[in-house]
Amino acid sequence: MRYTADGDYFARYAQRFVETGAVLVGGCCGTTPEHMQAVARAVAPLSPTRRRVRRGGVAGASLPAEGSPAKVLRLDEKLASGQFSIVCEMQPVYGGDADRAVREANMLTEAGVDAILVGPSSSPRAQMSPATLALLLQQRVRAETILTATTWDKSAMALQADLLGAYAFGIRNVVCRTGAPPPLGDYPHPSMWDVDSVGLIEILHR
Repeated sequence: MRYTADGDYFARYAQRFVETGAVLVGGCCGTTPEHMQAVARAVAPLSPTRRRVRRGGVAGASLPAEGSPAKVLRLDEKLASGQFSIVCEMQPVYGGDADRAVREANMLTEAGVDAILVGPSSSPRAQMSPATLALLLQQRVRAETILTATTWDKSAMALQADLLGAYAFGIRNVVCRTGAPPPLGDYPHPSMWDVDSVGLIEILHR
């Protein structure tokens, strides 16, 4: 694999993310220490946008799961205090096997994971949506979940509907990705492209 985005390019986008409303920025495949140093220099002068948090009950956010622990970990509080956090990515399960997803998530939390990042759909096979899986894990495992939202497969209106629904049920952490459609399957390369990841951050911030 060859990654052609250099540190300056990566840092420019990181700065745009923060200016649009992102409160955490990072890297994935192809990211080197030089990339992250460039990002740190670019965003250091910026202040993260403060999120407005409504106090009081949120419909569905505190639905208890039988036999589950009472406390849901707060990832934002742990990060704000400077503590190291362990986040593990979990792919949407094929089909609708909710019990399997719950078993795997329980294994992760028992191993000490602070939060579960629900990854995007990455295969043309029929699978549970990331939003559905994130809500399932938050309610039945009582793990804090991070929802990955991608923009290639939904209109801006559909993204708003999904994210408003996720918020109503307690999802507070979202990774914004432009994403890319799977190259195989019955419908290769379907796309909406109303917004990219920067536009999705702006939708969330508003």
